[in-house]
Amino acid sequence: MFNVLLAKDHVKGIGTQDGSAKKDKDFKGKSQRQVQFNPGQTRATWRVRILTDGKYEQAETFQILLSEPVMGVMEFPAAATVEILDPSDESTVFFPEQIHSVEEDVGELFIPVHRSGDISQELMVVCYTQQGSASGTIPTTILSYSDYISRPEEHGSVLRFDKGEREKRCLVVIIDDSLYEGEESFNVTLSLPVGGRLGIHYPTTKVNILEDIDDGKACLCCPPSSYFQ
Repeated sequence: MFNVLLAKDHVKGIGTQDGSAKKDKDFKGKSQRQVQFNPGQTRATWRVRILTDGKYEQAETFQILLSEPVMGVMEFPAAATVEILDPSDESTVFFPEQIHSVEEDVGELFIPVHRSGDISQELMVVCYTQQGSASGTIPTTILSYSDYISRPEEHGSVLRFDKGEREKRCLVVIIDDSLYEGEESFNVTLSLPVGGRLGIHYPTTKVNILEDIDDGKACLCCPPSSYFQ
């Protein structure tokens, strides 16, 4: 709800005019069609209620019009445009957690991706990996010393939310080898949303691959020549 402030000293007719926003769907004005100013009064209030439906809509507008002044003349402006913004209902996609820590032998890592706001329509977003101290490789040519299977920033990495769906999972395969490595990390990032926008918390999540103590113990027992066979 908001108030319309009027600054005159006479009675005015007042009402609304639909634009892209529609009366009784997007807003509701008072049934009272006049505003009375008492002697000495220079401001008056006429209330308009903004209606919410939980569905995301682009910015919409309507007008509040003054007319038929009594004991006075109309001054500029005689109309005010009201713009209704709806950012809180926009479908938003994000990672609920900023960091994931996993063992090297986890195999398949399913990272939750959530969306909030209006979920009555489909939404698509790319979920891809970014190399850090941990290095990725493509599935067809798994390279030595690679730590995970990369997800490129392309169509094959798209997650699709159906109507009414709040959660998807972004799959990243962690490579388990017998080489000893300290803790390493890489990022998983959302991009190019269609049907919504990226959330501030969080468009990127960090994956930590923990140090594999067992691989370190195994290496200590190997003769030095075995590293070069």
